[in-house]
Amino acid sequence: MKSRSAVLTAFSSDFPALFAPGARLTAMPDGWDIAGGDSAGWGRGVAGLIWIEAEGGVAFSDTAHHRRLFWAPGQDPELLSQAAGAITGATIDERGRFVSGDWHGRRIIAEEQGGETTILANRFEGKPFHRPADICNGPDGSLYFIDQKPLFPPSDPAPAVPGSAVYRIDRDGRVERLAINLPFPGGLAYDAARSRLIVSAPRERTLHAFPLTAGGQVGTGTRLATLGGQGKGAPHGMAIDGDGRIFVGGSGGLWVLAPDGTPIGVLHLTASRVTSVTIGGGRLFIATTVGIGAIELTGKPSADSACLLYTSDA
Repeated sequence: MKSRSAVLTAFSSDFPALFAPGARLTAMPDGWDIAGGDSAGWGRGVAGLIWIEAEGGVAFSDTAHHRRLFWAPGQDPELLSQAAGAITGATIDERGRFVSGDWHGRRIIAEEQGGETTILANRFEGKPFHRPADICNGPDGSLYFIDQKPLFPPSDPAPAVPGSAVYRIDRDGRVERLAINLPFPGGLAYDAARSRLIVSAPRERTLHAFPLTAGGQVGTGTRLATLGGQGKGAPHGMAIDGDGRIFVGGSGGLWVLAPDGTPIGVLHLTASRVTSVTIGGGRLFIATTVGIGAIELTGKPSADSACLLYTSDA
């Protein structure tokens, strides 16, 4: 098991206090041939990171090999599925189902308790999606997900929905396209107050906040932060803790932001780029283009929701 001291750049005195004294970044063991690397982009490496409370670890997707695996610090990874599809975003819905965005299948699917698969969405207004990516539970039991239009035409010639977009599946299964006009959204999560949907734009290296309105719709968005600068990396999947802090990839590594978007600090990852983040069991789990790392946090778990797993001690 590899571990090393984490290199931190603090913009606020609050940043070092988020991590346990002497905390080290522990990496998943080598030997699993995660097909990413320094030149890999979104959709290569580890994605769809989910904290599994009962097992004390995280489930994740190795997108290039279409595998789903499980890893807990101190253990070897465990293969969960050899034919999981190219999953780049996943969550556990309010019914306890594993819900994911399947790039190649161009659909949102749920794995039922009996093992069968249910297609929750694969079209909007009669047209197929492009590449469903990140997905998150909404505070009202709905599901929000991103559909990304690829740079190159897909092999399926069927006319797809126009452009990249953010969609919502309500509790009755209806699919709605939200008024989020970002050219290429990357990741999403709702905030600690359950009042805003935070969406990343990796090509611009920005985060945007959209107020949630009645009926699960969104209001006019504002730019929350720019995560540019020296170093590789861009914002994709993110986690938001019970105090509203945002943990997300950006230039140079893993950024931590205050709820208003003010940078608190950066945990530098020089060998890879961040693709997905989650928090659980007192640890921050960081998925990258080459594997997963975990670092201990101070504080205690929060029971607010699957998207809000951590709150600091007072």
